[in-house]
Amino acid sequence: AEVESDRFSLERAREPDGLARALVKTIEYRAATPGRLEEILFYTHPSVGSRVRMAMDWKAAQQAEPMPVTLVRPGDLGR
Repeated sequence: AEVESDRFSLERAREPDGLARALVKTIEYRAATPGRLEEILFYTHPSVGSRVRMAMDWKAAQQAEPMPVTLVRPGDLGR
């Protein structure tokens, strides 16, 4: 559910760096990259490291996609 929540926030806010900054703040009370067994036994959410990596992968995929182009007629610029 937490992964879906992260994806939802990325699709809506389109701020992967903001998500990563917020996640990094949680390192104070949870390990950034726990071992797999530790994560399974003691964590209810994916690790901070994997969530930040997912946000940066999303960012890279967005930058790889061509930007949409909006054609504007010269007379429309002053409106």
